[in-house]
Amino acid sequence: MKELRPYPTVRHTGKRGKVADGDSVKVIADGAVAVHELAYAQGFFGMVTAIKDKDTGDTGKREGVAGDEITLTIEQAQYETKQIDEGADYKVGTVVYWDDDAKKVVQTDTPYFIGKVTRTKTSGGAIWILLAPQQHVIELINEGGQ
Repeated sequence: MKELRPYPTVRHTGKRGKVADGDSVKVIADGAVAVHELAYAQGFFGMVTAIKDKDTGDTGKREGVAGDEITLTIEQAQYETKQIDEGADYKVGTVVYWDDDAKKVVQTDTPYFIGKVTRTKTSGGAIWILLAPQQHVIELINEGGQ
């Protein structure tokens, strides 16, 4: 008997090609991290959306430490953050970088270009940034790598 479904279903057999949309990655944190904060880990930059404890496997943590598995949303989209240099103005269109030591978005040149400001700093101290494509991909293209 043919199975009836309210929506069309396509079944694929054989090798899998695409396994995900690539909007997020699971990486190992190299320092302190928190959910809904920006972070750089294992060559990826993005917003921390989940933390898995390295010892217990608990996935309900709001803050993590080096060695914890974290999920970073790396999708090219707009993100709001207060992880900024309080003395800077962050005007729309400003190119921004990640200061991995201070764990802040900065306007001064660092090795980690992350995007552009899309909403200037609010009275609450938050800005919006448009996340650029992941830098390691750009570096590989420039080096002629795969």
